[in-house]
Amino acid sequence: MAHIKIKPLLQFSSAGYDSVMAQTSPDVNNTEVLQKIKKDASGFTALTKWNETTLATGFPYTHKGETKMFIEPNPVVSFYATAHQFTMSSIRLRDDLLKDADIFNLHGGENLKRTSGFVSTASVAIVFMFTSIETLLNIIIEGHKGDFIIKSEVIPKEKILWWSPEDKIKKVLLNINPKCFHVVEGKKYFQITKLLAMRNSIMHFKIDNDSTMIANRTFIENLLKFEYNKTLDATKDFINYYMTDLIENCDCGKD
Repeated sequence: MAHIKIKPLLQFSSAGYDSVMAQTSPDVNNTEVLQKIKKDASGFTALTKWNETTLATGFPYTHKGETKMFIEPNPVVSFYATAHQFTMSSIRLRDDLLKDADIFNLHGGENLKRTSGFVSTASVAIVFMFTSIETLLNIIIEGHKGDFIIKSEVIPKEKILWWSPEDKIKKVLLNINPKCFHVVEGKKYFQITKLLAMRNSIMHFKIDNDSTMIANRTFIENLLKFEYNKTLDATKDFINYYMTDLIENCDCGKD
């Protein structure tokens, strides 16, 4: 699976680029304006060319008396790209571990080291799949004009932002798109529900309580059995269902 194409948070058509720049850019010869930016850049927004057809937004940032400029990445894409990266590593680590973890092949210390590495990497992959979904949901909710109507009750978005991901998906998105993902793509949404459950088991970790001794083998077994590629694909489809083509493969074509 190829790298993910990183994208800016906001893109605008570059039509009229020169006129926009003429109206909004500070005069490079205006020392007063430039000194103000260097002293406190927080009140300024940067606008720069992203490619031949679009502009991207960013912001200046003052660091040790010098002004730096950052393009704002789309957090949904960034988090998904992280999930993608760690998913590929998780699959490789799991496959190697299952091949080599015979008690007669791996010394105890090496076994522990590699099992721990897999658990850590897989946990990051799962958490960032979930994070990319929840970030998308919150961006959609924040961008909705007005309050939400849920079963004839008017609910402000500030309250809805604290709802569970499941309620946001099944109840809130109906205000935005009546053909919701969980209805149209039931099998893929089932994969999302398994992701949510696995994420919860990471974030609210509990030791096995039905074992004769303290253990977390159930958690590790679930990580070993988790369907990483299928879940990553379902996450991508969910995101692109609500924001068309937001997640795209990088043009480099490399894994």
